[in-house]
Amino acid sequence: MKLKAIAAFIILFLLYHTAEYCLGRYNNIAAFLLLMGACIAAAYFIARWMGFSGNAAWGLPIQKTSIILTATGLALGLIIYIAAFIARLVLGAEVIASIPPASHVFTGSLMFIPGTILPSLAEDILTRGYLYKFLHRKMSGTAFVLLSSIVFTANHIDRYDAGFTILLFLFITGICLAIPLAITGNLWYSFGMHWAGNIVYRITSDVLQTVPGHNSNYSMWILMLFVSLTAIINYAVSKLLRNRLLQTTGRQ
Repeated sequence: MKLKAIAAFIILFLLYHTAEYCLGRYNNIAAFLLLMGACIAAAYFIARWMGFSGNAAWGLPIQKTSIILTATGLALGLIIYIAAFIARLVLGAEVIASIPPASHVFTGSLMFIPGTILPSLAEDILTRGYLYKFLHRKMSGTAFVLLSSIVFTANHIDRYDAGFTILLFLFITGICLAIPLAITGNLWYSFGMHWAGNIVYRITSDVLQTVPGHNSNYSMWILMLFVSLTAIINYAVSKLLRNRLLQTTGRQ
């Protein structure tokens, strides 16, 4: 089983990063989304190959609670990441250089909202759900959160040369997103929040035209402050959700 687990992780890793390469090197969105979908599908068949019940093995059971968990993570994520963006504008870390027409904002948002689902879910499986399945009984919740955060940071290969601040932000984000999984044994909440972060990032980066402000050095630190506070919120909300919604879910 150990060799299977390692080989399967390598397969998922290669699919994920081949998708990233297609987008980063060739800007091929179709290939990017196709390969991200293939990564998620491969995770399902790998689980079946190992004798597990599909992607439920990675913390993604199809249940009524899945909708509640996803919606909770998505709603909180949108509130927090939008608030962080507004804070950066108010504090002069970023400036909106030009506001595109409303129709452009609308169509751009419609493209990025569904377009960020597959990469968010694929990365959640790779850096969180997959690890949780094999490691959560072998280490404490805190150790799992830290390990998952390291893997999540390391998975951003294209950011290795971006500097310490970016890597620290990724690590803190990894902690924030791993906490709900460690508490509930369910990945849907983390996915919802991760999806929200990617939606806001794409819209504020690719739809709205923003440039660094006079306090641009503080931009990432402001964002890290919001994400750090979110980790505390996630801890409290995940405890509540586990107690109220997940008694009958069980851990896959």
